[in-house]
Amino acid sequence: MKKNSHIKFLIFSVIGILAVVGVFLYGINLIQNTTQKTSEIMSKTEEIVKKNSELSTIKKTISATEEDRAKLLTYFVTDKSIVAFLEYLESLGEITNTDASIKAVDLDKDGNSVVVSIGSTGSYSDLVRFSKLIENMPYRIDVQSFAFVSQSKTLEDGSEDSLWEVNITIKLISYLQL
Repeated sequence: MKKNSHIKFLIFSVIGILAVVGVFLYGINLIQNTTQKTSEIMSKTEEIVKKNSELSTIKKTISATEEDRAKLLTYFVTDKSIVAFLEYLESLGEITNTDASIKAVDLDKDGNSVVVSIGSTGSYSDLVRFSKLIENMPYRIDVQSFAFVSQSKTLEDGSEDSLWEVNITIKLISYLQL
């Protein structure tokens, strides 16, 4: 009988040890899975923090450069401000005491620039001043054609009416389609 009790004790001991080892291995596996999930969550959290930091930096840069960007846009003509640009061209005639008018406005083939033909009549010196103002506009332009034409007439009293006409075609390169 003693032998049977030793065998029973040995069997229960082996079963107990196997149960303890099983619980231990299950615990190790559970810890490894938890560690892996924690690591994944931490890497995702770090990624989100990094993206938020970058977004914050971008927002600060946008707000810091807002005034500069607004100033930069004044050097460009957009499809929304083309009418104001054409009115500006015609106002140069008033400034120089000439009669300026827009003759044609076309979008260039590439769609990235506008071709404007403007004519003006007045005295030679006023037209030279008008031409200088066009050339020195705060926009990037390419003068495609430029022609001075004398329209002088001899009046009935024998005096000469010194009237000139200038026709200028410019390509507005600083044009943005928004």
